[in-house]
Amino acid sequence: MLCDPTGKDVVDRLHVVVSGAEVMGVPKLPSGTGDCQATAVAKVPQDWGIVNRVCTMCFDATSTNTGHRNGSCVLLEQKLE
Repeated sequence: MLCDPTGKDVVDRLHVVVSGAEVMGVPKLPSGTGDCQATAVAKVPQDWGIVNRVCTMCFDATSTNTGHRNGSCVLLEQKLE
């Protein structure tokens, strides 16, 4: 949870880091669902033009991240093909 740049709201954000590089993005999440997380994280490598170079991802062990149907890990894999 971080303050929104407007200073009025607190929002969920995820850090997206590429091995050997700096933080690539810290997208805002409209909610904490696996789909919202996957959509926000998938946008970062698309914006940087490195989708074809993604070979590994790491999430903590919550069901939102690792659920076998709706976890962000599974959905991100589908979004990045």
